[in-house]
Amino acid sequence: MSNNKHIPTLITERLVLREPVISDAEVLYETVGHDADIIRYTGWNPYISLGSTKEKIANDLNAIEKGEGWSWIITQDDKFVGTVGAYDVNAEIASAELGLTIIKSEWQKGYGSEALAAVVSYLLGDGGLNRVCAWCHADNVASEKAMRHAGMTLEGVFRKALWDPSGGFADQKWFAKLRHDA
Repeated sequence: MSNNKHIPTLITERLVLREPVISDAEVLYETVGHDADIIRYTGWNPYISLGSTKEKIANDLNAIEKGEGWSWIITQDDKFVGTVGAYDVNAEIASAELGLTIIKSEWQKGYGSEALAAVVSYLLGDGGLNRVCAWCHADNVASEKAMRHAGMTLEGVFRKALWDPSGGFADQKWFAKLRHDA
């Protein structure tokens, strides 16, 4: 991973993926932090308060500056659509875990698939990674579809590996793509 202290803006057919700024905190807090349908599959909510949202963005920007991660705000015609990023970077094996969130008003428009495909392509190309991986709650059909669209392959299912907010435990599906995958 490079140490250029910034990430590139990625442009797809319909979307612009740009580096986050602290002023994005309010829209993230309002659109993601309060939406139980969005956080039900994630098991965590860094946007639960405006303060935690600002802290999350600051941590993402710090990781970018240190060359230890990537984070993008997804927009469509300057409207906030969601976030996508690469975390838990392992420099020794050139790998990272991906995370994607699309706000509910923008579901079922293909934005998650489009954004994730652009990020996977960038990270396995100019981003210098050898492997990207991501997981989803076994019932999260939309996330699974986005990962498959990005060329990621199901590597396995971790049985009852997630706490399900509705009570109990849920299976966790892991996907990955390697640089040399077709």
